[in-house]
Amino acid sequence: EKKEEKKEKKEGKPKAAAEQKKPVVKDDKEMSYLGSQWSKKHPGAASAMNMWQYGGYFVIFAGIVLLLYSEISALLFYRWKDDVQEAGTFNEVSYPIDFHTKQLWWGNGWQAQYRGLLTLSGMVLMLVGTVTCFVSECSMINDIKRTHDCSKTSYGGDCVGLALMLAVVSCVGWAAFLSACTWLCTRGGAAAALVLIALISDMVPGHNPVWFLLWVAACVTIAGGYLWWSSQPQEEEVSEEDKQKEFEKREFA
Repeated sequence: EKKEEKKEKKEGKPKAAAEQKKPVVKDDKEMSYLGSQWSKKHPGAASAMNMWQYGGYFVIFAGIVLLLYSEISALLFYRWKDDVQEAGTFNEVSYPIDFHTKQLWWGNGWQAQYRGLLTLSGMVLMLVGTVTCFVSECSMINDIKRTHDCSKTSYGGDCVGLALMLAVVSCVGWAAFLSACTWLCTRGGAAAALVLIALISDMVPGHNPVWFLLWVAACVTIAGGYLWWSSQPQEEEVSEEDKQKEFEKREFA
């Protein structure tokens, strides 16, 4: 047993020294260079990684299409509803589907029959595709970590955990940006809140757990602030009859 302990100590010292002497990766650019070198040394693994990434891109594209279809359909309904309210009658606006049916599908916010389901499904597809793209690089990153010290880069922590955090931030940011572009000309308040969330998502370093929690708190605060603002009673709209009476009074005066 003493001989085995001596052997382990003798073998352990060079290993520990080798681990301490790992070359330090200075930044993400150097990490990208090491990744390109790894791809040349492992063409089979690099090909599999690219295949998973292409699959993730396809899922992301499907999620974007689903999200935009849902939000644009809701946008068209609300614009039609605004036109109907301005016109004061349903007969002055022709539309192929009944108003109440369209409202059931896309109106009433997230309580709509289709909008909430399709929008959330699109976001989930975007998230799954983004996670797939990021996690596919973990085999390469872990191999590089065995021979290099990556603590000074954004790849220093657990690869899967970093991939999940980055995917959530990226997915929410892009979904908010696309939705903001959709509602920009119709619902300015909602578009402004979504743009703010997209900007915060773009600026925050998602690989840092502390910044990730601060980002979550900021997004919840912005969303809660908008919901509180939109729930406040708005000024009562004046009907066309009241407008006409007011106009006649002014003309008489």
